[in-house]
Amino acid sequence: MQNSLYNIIVLVFLVGFSSCKYAKKMQWSETQTTHSEIENSFFDNQTIDYVYKAKINVIDNDFGGIVIVKKTDSLKHRVVFATEFGNTIFDFTITPTSYEVNSIMEQIDKKILVKMLALDFQTLISKGYKVDKQYENKNELILNTKVGKRQHYYFYPKSSDGLRQINTSKKGKGKTLIVFKKVQYGIAHKIDIEHQNIEMNMDLEFIGVVAF
Repeated sequence: MQNSLYNIIVLVFLVGFSSCKYAKKMQWSETQTTHSEIENSFFDNQTIDYVYKAKINVIDNDFGGIVIVKKTDSLKHRVVFATEFGNTIFDFTITPTSYEVNSIMEQIDKKILVKMLALDFQTLISKGYKVDKQYENKNELILNTKVGKRQHYYFYPKSSDGLRQINTSKKGKGKTLIVFKKVQYGIAHKIDIEHQNIEMNMDLEFIGVVAF
């Protein structure tokens, strides 16, 4: 019992230390937490499909096509990446805490790559996580939460409403950067996803929506 309690205390300390280490590195100021959960309004309408032109670069290999994101219920999204000829490259079902591979092209069916792609989209579309800490810099409010083994930081400009950037880190080192650009009527018309520890990038350009 004492060992279990000790392990829990150590774990909590390490999680908090990792978060503070990254925040200090970025020169953010910690403030009183005034938000209870992460807000992310992108890809949140169940009545439409969000369609993007996509380009994914993985270690000098380029994949181009169309990404379709569909919110299927309050917690689930379906993400399909297909060529312009309709051949499926990958098809994921994603929740805030898990993902399922419905199908994937053999060429990219590598465990590490599949996990990275799924986590990218999970980070991109999920919301509702409990806020652990709150920071700010000159222009932005930054909300921090832990998802799996990573720290996530959500950036909200003080001059406007809505999420504009997500950073993830692990053990105090940056992992992924997601930037939402040209936001109009709750839709990001350009999304850049950049991995900071491996040569892997994703560019999404909004094409339109399909309403049901």
